[in-house]
Order: sequence, then structure tokens, then C-alpha cells
Amino acid sequence: MYRPANIAGAAPVLLWMHGGAWSLGGPEFDDHWLLGIAERAGVHVVSVDYRLAPEHPFPGAIEDCRTVLRWLRQQAAALNIDGRAICVGGSSAGANLAAGLTLLCRDAGEPQPALQLLMYPALDDRLETPSMLGIDDPRTINRSFMRERWRAYLGSRDPCSYYAAPARAQDLHGLPRTSILAAELDALRDEAVAYAERLVATGIECTLLVLRGAVHGCEAIAPQSSLAASVSSWAVSQLLHATRPRLA
Repeated sequence: MYRPANIAGAAPVLLWMHGGAWSLGGPEFDDHWLLGIAERAGVHVVSVDYRLAPEHPFPGAIEDCRTVLRWLRQQAAALNIDGRAICVGGSSAGANLAAGLTLLCRDAGEPQPALQLLMYPALDDRLETPSMLGIDDPRTINRSFMRERWRAYLGSRDPCSYYAAPARAQDLHGLPRTSILAAELDALRDEAVAYAERLVATGIECTLLVLRGAVHGCEAIAPQSSLAASVSSWAVSQLLHATRPRLA
């Protein structure tokens, strides 16, 4: 849990799910980036150490994230957080978990987060979009890699639940305000764009940014780059927009 200094009163919180294709990494993977987000946006950040595949396939990881979200709601006063300004977010597989979590909340009749912040989200296990078929650079994620990772995450589950692959959800009504970041040179680009378009068509407030010339996870690959600064500034602006009171 990252707590910025000098916060007076209850503050918003970002529940964050790290990337790593559901099978790699941990909360410490995003330490530097999340510290910056917490300070600049004035939010607490809670990063989930969820169970990893293939030892723990779906729904292990998303159940862990749901447990932490419920804990945040229940302990809001004790944790000095604003229960009305809980956001969820993640990168890559973490964005998949965030998107699945909002679908779970909707279907269970539980309160929706103030925002879902989805960076390079992996949303569609079918792997048939033009970017997935056309971007095959071995230096970044590609269709072959994603096929293996989806197989490890889903295990023997067939058919695939839309909580695991949110692009399979037929109905997107009732979801929260959404901010989606995609990268031009990312195989996941088109499923992120398609999800944003479907949310807008449903009437959900959604912001989409496609970073030109960027690859998947560019802010982690080159943290001192101008692209990394753009990603950080974008995330901060989306959190501020979703959690700060509007002026009349």
C-alpha cells in the first residue's frame, strides 16, 4: 500500500493489478511507477499480490482482487480512504483483471468503482484482431506468446467466462467510467480499441488514448523516456478527473 505524504482527510484509492501475463511478477514490479502516481494524483494505491497461473488458473487471481476490493470498502474509514472514490486499474493482464472485476461487481449488484483504468488490456482470448495477427515482433508480446499465456490462465475451462475474457461479454451496460490506454505497436491494440468503442456505444463514459510509436509496456521498458512521462501524466489526469469534485 502506497500512501502519499501530507494528505488531509480521506483520500481516493487506486486498487492496482500488476501485469505479467497472469503468471509473472508481483506488486514490487510497479513500485517506482506507482509511487509516482500516488504522489502526483494524491491517491492511496493498493497493489494486489494475486495468485499466479498456471499453478492457480482462473478464477484464482480475480477472486484475490475481489477480496481486496471488498476489504477496501469495509475498512475505508480505518484506512483513511474515500469509499466513494475507489478506482481499479492495471496493466496488461492486470488490466484484464480490473475489467473482469467491474463485470463481477455489476452482476453481483455490488458498488462499481469510480473508474476502471485499463492500460494495454488483454481482453480477448480468441486472438483474431488485425493487430494480433499482424504484429509479430519477437521482442514484444505476440500471438504465439499470448496463446500460451491464455492457455495457462484459463486451464481446462471451456467455454471461456467473460470474467476471464471481458471482450466476450455481450452486455457492457452498468460498467463504470473507463479510461483505456493502448500502444500503436502492440498486438493487444485492437482489442483495447474495440472494447472502448463498445463502451461508448453502450453509453459508458470512456476515454481512449493510443500512443503513437509505442510498444506494450513502454513505461516499464524505458522509464526515463518521454513516452513513459506521457503514460504517467495520462494516468494521473484520468484519476484526478474521476475522483475530484466538479466545480459548479
